[in-house]
Amino acid sequence: MNLVERAKAISLSPATTWPVIDAEKHDAQSLFVPYMLILAAIPAVAGFIGMTMIGVGGFGFNFKMPFASGLGMMVTTYILSLVMTFVFGWLASTLAPTFGGQSNLEQGLKLAVFGGTPMMLAGVFNVLPALSFVGLLVALYSLYVMYLGLPVLMKNPKEKTIPSPASLAA
Repeated sequence: MNLVERAKAISLSPATTWPVIDAEKHDAQSLFVPYMLILAAIPAVAGFIGMTMIGVGGFGFNFKMPFASGLGMMVTTYILSLVMTFVFGWLASTLAPTFGGQSNLEQGLKLAVFGGTPMMLAGVFNVLPALSFVGLLVALYSLYVMYLGLPVLMKNPKEKTIPSPASLAA
């Protein structure tokens, strides 16, 4: 699996990429090493550069984070990105039967790792803290990418991918 080609495919044409991902065999290690380890570094390193070297400010005021604090923030961001990706994959696998899907940790991790790719790539905007809101917009697109992947990977009916408020009340 070529990291650049996979990131491009899942970001630009997720509907056609999810069936390809579904057919592939992966375990947690092959998903996280090197794919997720590299992707999770993008927002962490970009945030470090943005907050320690460029800084944030306005109206004639500029704040730069101290170098040591920036390193701590970078390491914490990196580790939490990896942990939360695993937790999201586990959660998707655990909750899949609730929505008529199949519980499968491997498939849940695929959904979390590959579905979060656009959001991780958008972490590059953290280099300019004033543009970091773009990452939030791309996070919404990542939710859409995951929405497309749920019925393919977790085998749930499309109509149950996003439950209606009426079904939550029942």
